[in-house]
Amino acid sequence: MVNRYLLQQGYLSCNLEELERVKNKVKIMPAICLVLTATGIILQQPLINVLVFLIGFLGFVMKKYHPLDYLVSKIAHLLGKPFERLSNPLPRRLACVSGAFFNLLIAISLFNNLTYLAIAFGAILGVLQLIVIFTHFCAASWLYEEMYKYLDFGEHISVQEARKLHREGALLVDVRSPKEYQRQVISGAINIPFQMLEQHTAFHNKKIILYCDSGLRSQEAAQIINTRGWATAYNLGNIKNAISL
Repeated sequence: MVNRYLLQQGYLSCNLEELERVKNKVKIMPAICLVLTATGIILQQPLINVLVFLIGFLGFVMKKYHPLDYLVSKIAHLLGKPFERLSNPLPRRLACVSGAFFNLLIAISLFNNLTYLAIAFGAILGVLQLIVIFTHFCAASWLYEEMYKYLDFGEHISVQEARKLHREGALLVDVRSPKEYQRQVISGAINIPFQMLEQHTAFHNKKIILYCDSGLRSQEAAQIINTRGWATAYNLGNIKNAISL
């Protein structure tokens, strides 16, 4: 089963096999940051939290990979154990900068001898990081997707254009997970989960209209389908647009 929260962190273009390889590696960065943050608070050494702030800030700026992933890969290479570096998509980078912000607050609190305030900030961050480690749910990534959905970001066709295409015979395809699909079924749509696109041929050589919950997955799916020439895909965006159809 595909972990929905892993996709939410930005790993949309990974197939099932790649997601299986990614799922444990994405836990390394929050785990290291959690240990460093706690160490700074326990030892009351704000410079440690300043270091974590800098790591988090770099993790946001560096689009290709996270600095901690790079460090772990180098150490693994020295030990003779191959470690494939992860990509660093925007939702994950936003999680990095939010963690950096918390560590900045912790450092400021410690510098001003406000230990209890530092502990409070650390406790909030610690809970959020433990949730990421054990479930892959990331509050920052979730918030990004919700804002993307609410503000209707991304390039997509209008509902009017989609209606015209649908009347002309274009397939309406829901690229959400089966669980999401069962929760809210759109009349006339077929469900082909994003990660299963390669295994389906029912839509090949046809015009198709894609949608998902926020519009992120459907936009990525449309790009992949059109690039590979499987079909002529149009992104309708989020599920609100599909309901309006």
